[in-house]
Amino acid sequence: MNIKEEYDVIIVGAGPAGLECAKTLINSNISVLLINKDKVHKKLCCNYLPIRDFSILPKKVINHNFPFLEIDYNHIQTSFDFKKDKIYVTDRKILFENYMALIKKSKNINYLGGIYVSKVFKDYIVLQNGDKIRFKFIVGADGSNSIIRNYLKIPSKKVLFAIQYPSRKHFKNIKVFFNNKVFPGGYGWIGAHKNYTVIGGGLLISESKKFRQNIENWIKENKFDVKWKEVQSCILNCDYQGYRFNNFFLTGDAAGLVSALTGEGIYPAALSGRQAAYDILGIKKNILKSWLINKRFQDYAAKFTNKLPKSKIILNLLIAIFGRAAYKLALT
Repeated sequence: MNIKEEYDVIIVGAGPAGLECAKTLINSNISVLLINKDKVHKKLCCNYLPIRDFSILPKKVINHNFPFLEIDYNHIQTSFDFKKDKIYVTDRKILFENYMALIKKSKNINYLGGIYVSKVFKDYIVLQNGDKIRFKFIVGADGSNSIIRNYLKIPSKKVLFAIQYPSRKHFKNIKVFFNNKVFPGGYGWIGAHKNYTVIGGGLLISESKKFRQNIENWIKENKFDVKWKEVQSCILNCDYQGYRFNNFFLTGDAAGLVSALTGEGIYPAALSGRQAAYDILGIKKNILKSWLINKRFQDYAAKFTNKLPKSKIILNLLIAIFGRAAYKLALT
């Protein structure tokens, strides 16, 4: 594939935000280059999708579903049966391949994988091999350590730290743990998937002192058998300062759209990717507003998680993940 010296739009990152942005620009008269540092997008993520997410994500990305959510609040057990509104789960490879099947058929989008952007300037980028490519618009979909956000000099003061370990035992259901000593300002999880399970936790980075040691002790105390050497960790940016800066766009984690309460990121990432594409196409439609309102509520609730009684913590979690349906369920 011949890569041109100039594109109307360069999208940096091929996660849910970058892929949705590219998909929305398919078959337009806009030339697009989608760049991804990995050949397949990889990221630490539980990949759970409430039913609301399919207002923007294709249902083909569903890999499995769970009818129950179990919650452990300081050893007090609660479980919820969501009946029709199940918790769905995807796989990043499935999500990536589903989008790429459409993108590769398009005439106006080029894909460049296995290479990263080393420098950013006001109207061109420099790749790791030294190639320069000019742009009219650039979309930062490159995660919490975004080179685009760094170029714009936008700090990230509110971030989550997450760590997890592959389990040797496969669990059949999802379980969330609230424990103020182990997860101050956050929560732990047994992240069950179709064929594997991960066990870990996450919290605001301001509370992360000795967190790794605490969670490893918690895993040992619960006698979870994990693969210690295959530890996975990442930071998730919750510090939203805007998504458009003239011809620069920030989406997903790069924009700080992750919920500080639940760590949810796939849905707002895809939503913001489509919003950036709408702006570029001149479509006057604000689809990001509803998430920003929801995120503001969730981030506010996250500040007081440790001080709330267990019933309100559970209610906040359910509202954040499952919206109105969960709210009605929690009240019955």
